[in-house]
Amino acid sequence: MTGQITITRFDAGQLESRLGDFGAMLHACVHDGASIGFIDPFGMDEAVAFWRDMVLPAMRGGKRDLFVALSEAEAEAEAEAEAEAEAEAEAEVEAEAEAEAEAGVGTGARAGTGAGAGAGTGTGAGAEAEAVAGAGAEAEAGTGAGAGAAIVGTVQLDCAAMPNQAHRADVCKLMVHPDFRRMGIAKKLMQALEKRADVLGKTLLTLDTRTGDNAEPLYASLGFATVGVIPAYARDPFSEKLSGTTIMYKMTGR
Repeated sequence: MTGQITITRFDAGQLESRLGDFGAMLHACVHDGASIGFIDPFGMDEAVAFWRDMVLPAMRGGKRDLFVALSEAEAEAEAEAEAEAEAEAEAEVEAEAEAEAEAGVGTGARAGTGAGAGAGTGTGAGAEAEAVAGAGAEAEAGTGAGAGAAIVGTVQLDCAAMPNQAHRADVCKLMVHPDFRRMGIAKKLMQALEKRADVLGKTLLTLDTRTGDNAEPLYASLGFATVGVIPAYARDPFSEKLSGTTIMYKMTGR
């Protein structure tokens, strides 16, 4: 998958308006084997609930920053596919309306009520056409409400520390959609997070990641040091296997 990737910071309102999109991305990551707190079976309802019930309140409380990777190319492809599907549906409805109108006029002429039949059919066809137009307007309005590029990655900066740890923050839930891996997105997300942490005056960042995952060398390349490994820390998403977690930190130099 190619296309322009943009990293931005979402506010609570933006997250709330696209809960379904965030849920879909989380759902795809978990089912691809990501160790981010969830296990199979893991449905869309649970995926959306995570963002709605866990992340959204923290953002509204000013304790969580959400960084999002957006793909313009993916959004354009989805919009084109939706437009084609809508056009095909409208063409089918119009064809059916025309066929019904022709059948109605023919029957009315034979019965000697051609004018009435034609008028009745015309009214029905007009109403059907209005319904199609209305559906199109609703679809357009819905697209506008959720307009924007496709969400393909996220990471969170959790600043909900105790008063004696106000200088530090936790890195949480770094994830990239399976279709957008190996494009440097995770690194860009982390760089944006670190810039924000610096603005907030955070001099210590902490995190944990499944031992042996691809994220571990990524964090190391960004200057995170390893404290140690806690064995048998978390369950595999698809089995009873328990994996260790690597505890890491980074001093920002302030």
